[in-house]
Amino acid sequence: MSRAFARQIITKTIYRATRGWPRLSEKFARKFFNKRRKRYIDPRISVPEFFKLLRDRDVDYVVLRRFEELPDIPKGRSLDILIADHDLERIADLWSLWPLGQQIDLYSETGRSGFAFSPSFVELRQPHEMAPFPPHLARQILERACLRDGLYRVPCEADHFLSIAYHAVYLEGLRSGLASTLMESELAERVSHDYATVLGELAIRVGISVPSAATLEDLDEILGACGWRPTEDMLERISVWSPWVQRRYFSSPDAFQRLPGVTVFFVRERASLEGWMDGIVELIENRGFEPLLVRELTPEHKRSVTQEIRGGNWGQGVFALSGGPPVSIIVALDVLPMPVPREIAKEHPLLENLRTLKVKNMIRIMINADRPRKQQYNAVHSTDSFRQAWSAIQLCAPEDIGWLAETVRARLDEFGLPADQSRNMTRHGHRARVEIIQRDGGLAVKKTFKPQCRRFLEREVEVLQLLADSGNVPKILAVKDNAVLLEHIEDVWRGNVPRPLPLSCVRQLAGMIKTVAAAGYDPVDFAPRNNLLMDRNGGMKAIDFEFWHDRGESYPPDDAHGLVGVPDTSRGDLPAGVDYFRNPYPSQWFPYTGLDLATFLNGSPIRQIMMRTINYPYIKVRYVLAPFLWKAAIKGNEPYTLTKLGRGLRAVWRIGKKFHAEILHRA
Repeated sequence: MSRAFARQIITKTIYRATRGWPRLSEKFARKFFNKRRKRYIDPRISVPEFFKLLRDRDVDYVVLRRFEELPDIPKGRSLDILIADHDLERIADLWSLWPLGQQIDLYSETGRSGFAFSPSFVELRQPHEMAPFPPHLARQILERACLRDGLYRVPCEADHFLSIAYHAVYLEGLRSGLASTLMESELAERVSHDYATVLGELAIRVGISVPSAATLEDLDEILGACGWRPTEDMLERISVWSPWVQRRYFSSPDAFQRLPGVTVFFVRERASLEGWMDGIVELIENRGFEPLLVRELTPEHKRSVTQEIRGGNWGQGVFALSGGPPVSIIVALDVLPMPVPREIAKEHPLLENLRTLKVKNMIRIMINADRPRKQQYNAVHSTDSFRQAWSAIQLCAPEDIGWLAETVRARLDEFGLPADQSRNMTRHGHRARVEIIQRDGGLAVKKTFKPQCRRFLEREVEVLQLLADSGNVPKILAVKDNAVLLEHIEDVWRGNVPRPLPLSCVRQLAGMIKTVAAAGYDPVDFAPRNNLLMDRNGGMKAIDFEFWHDRGESYPPDDAHGLVGVPDTSRGDLPAGVDYFRNPYPSQWFPYTGLDLATFLNGSPIRQIMMRTINYPYIKVRYVLAPFLWKAAIKGNEPYTLTKLGRGLRAVWRIGKKFHAEILHRA
């Protein structure tokens, strides 16, 4: 008995044993017999019965290829079926994950997730999912379909030729075996279909003039003349896996592609009608972008964008509802794009600025946060690459592309490039680039602010000058139009793990708060974890004063908004995406001071020592041990194992020993 035959027997046996429990059956199939999640006609239904059921249910579909062989499809070959989006759920009971019936590849009209084209030869397939055709062409194929043998819906002859050519040229490329004047085709033994012969025969029947030895370039010209060439953003997505498309369309950069940092956000109809436009623009600006153009699309531009951007697919995606077509655009500039980590680049191969993805996700979270899952929708779309952004501007606002390009050039020149032999220390880059540079034989910190963030630079310099005599801040070495140079402090204290500061530093910190309160400045968004450095001599240095508010007059230190929370009536700048500034002291100060607010500001040294001794165990359990055990329990979504429990117990033992030693030292 062959291994394949034995596997078939086992598959049939388990399928028959579990089909009474659909969920269990599907789980078995997915885990043991169909890891790539291919689809098959239900084993209880023959191929003719399958198509009879489609006809009886009036399903809008088309068999794209190999319909000449129906109903006897050779073993190992699949049927490619294009189906209207609204009919997907109506046929869910006709296909199965069990590899026992005829294999079928189902493609939805707009390329919905799970029913989209994905190249089988690419290792990580999910990020490359896309509609098999631009949606308006898919709709054309469905509307012009013909009936074959009174049972099978197939494309008309013209659409059959064009769809085969489209698939061969753009989705297969060099792997189709067709010749190319730009590059060498794949080896003949790797080609599974004779596209040249098939297309030649179809062209004669349709009456389209095709050269006898048609190349990929010849067919591309024919498809372009017939209106069947993919949109530019679809071609760019295809270029990730198709070297021929990359070479033909994207080998020579245009002038605008040399201007990085531009992203175009498309606000969709539902979000605009609900009044989210101002909130979206504000969030984009707060997260490091400078909005250069905010415009409502004209009816003509709406039609163009709907068809040309996103491959014409403006469905709901992974959300329950669609946000509707695009109605407005926001052209935004980020002069300091964030690098894209390798893991995210695998999922978003065209992404050039990580900040774009983060902002887009934050907008969606902001709008859907208080909605039930069934009412959530996709409110915004954005371009991934800088090329896409300039192409979208050319499409939506061609009359503005000139001054936008000049503005972007000016902003990039003003912000400048990093210094030679500098070390980048930028964390988020919402407002400034931070780097360590060489200066006068030593090191200095250069903080260069984005063009739209000059007010943050002014605040930073004002507070640094105010506290210069206290010795609690780095010295200012120079101030420029868009940058400040500070002395370099080698930090020997890491504040990422909450632990009480030395009491001498706590008292320095309290004195600084009293000084700035008397001068009318409020330390908003200031916290020991992120804004304190400690040099080798034990001296404390405070940094980053971009959000400090000038209240115009002195106030009691225990009323500082940076300690007790910013009131809703405040009109100053506030950090976006930060939830603790409404009541910062318990979470951002207490773990590092070990004191309640009153004792921190006004307590005597003896009282501070007593309160620290009492609060120390609570701080270790609440802010160190509990988060550690929680992370250990949920890491990788795995169950809590004995190994992780052992790690937690060892951590408890180490903390207990350290606490005991500290008590003895204080005694």
